Amino acid sequence: MYDRIFVPLDGSPLAEHVLPYVTRIAAGMGIPIHLMQVVPPISEALADPAHGLYQSGISARAHDEAMEYLNSVKRIFPAWK
Repeated sequence: MYDRIFVPLDGSPLAEHVLPYVTRIAAGMGIPIHLMQVVPPISEALADPAHGLYQSGISARAHDEAMEYLNSVKRIFPAWK
């Protein structure tokens, strides 16, 4: 019936409370878990090219921080790949 579980996380401990339940469901069904976090678009107003802050660089940093967070969550559950 289902072939994967997507878990949206916002970085809060409250959102992470679902992880033990998702792990049990996924193990019981033999399906993978996919973690996700939405990275909003970066406004041009945050950029300051005169000081080396470009919109693309800020976006890349936000993406990298989201990936670091999701990877840290994955390390909590060693059975996840």
